[in-house]
Amino acid sequence: MTAELGEAIARKLEQYAARLEAGARRGVGRCGPLSRAYNATRDAACRKLLQPAHGYWLALAWALLLLPPLLAVAQRLARLYRNLDAYPGPLVEA
Repeated sequence: MTAELGEAIARKLEQYAARLEAGARRGVGRCGPLSRAYNATRDAACRKLLQPAHGYWLALAWALLLLPPLLAVAQRLARLYRNLDAYPGPLVEA
């Protein structure tokens, strides 16, 4: 009885291995060209469309972040330089 069970399991494993090998030979290779076409299209779209757009938005974000503080500093400096008076004290030459 144990020998029969072992033989039945061995037959099932051999059938499974044969089915797996046949499926790998016939079914797996069919998706390769489609996968390569999809990957090439996705990579080209990312390189040609998305990366320049991301660069544009990143540059715009940096400008929006840096412009207000720089304008405030420039306005303060302009006010400071507008009221520039001559030095009232004596000039000391060394």
